[in-house]
Amino acid sequence: MHKYRYLVLAGIVLFALLISAFLILKKQPQISDTPAIPAIITETAITPMATSGGWKTFSDPAIGLSFKYPPYWTVREEGLSFQDGDLLVLQIWGQTQKTQTELYDGASFAVMKPIESPLEISDWVIQKYDQESPEEKPVYSEEKFGDKTYEKAYLCGLGCFSYYHIKENGKIYGFVYSSIGPDKISYDSDFNKIMESISYSIQK
Repeated sequence: MHKYRYLVLAGIVLFALLISAFLILKKQPQISDTPAIPAIITETAITPMATSGGWKTFSDPAIGLSFKYPPYWTVREEGLSFQDGDLLVLQIWGQTQKTQTELYDGASFAVMKPIESPLEISDWVIQKYDQESPEEKPVYSEEKFGDKTYEKAYLCGLGCFSYYHIKENGKIYGFVYSSIGPDKISYDSDFNKIMESISYSIQK
């Protein structure tokens, strides 16, 4: 009789121990074998653009022309973008652009030496570019920068170029611009700001 009583007590104790162990294990935090996947952050490359407050200024009171340009664009005082020579050239090269080759990664902005002409600006532009490119007819249009409207001639040969002309104070001013490459949007934004900053004022 005592033997059965001990067996029953041992069974009760063993059952209580099993229940206690189960409850303890259940309260412990579960550890997953699969590590947490970190969030993926996509970085977008941003081309730095100087604000207009940090830009440099070109000014030639004798010809009545001034404008602002980015400090990271290179200035050259020689060029042959126009028949009578260039007043100056601004350019910026991308990382893959090489010297002594056509422009394929960068931007170029050249300024024509202003000339006097009795013609209206639209007639002058058509006469000039129809003669210069008889094989491929230029595309003519108007484009506005700030409060000024320019006659535009778009030509393609060894690359495509946009020529902009305006008549102010009896003189015809001209600019030519071209851009290409992965940072074209940045270059075009700078170009628009350059054109909007242009002022025509003859020093008397």
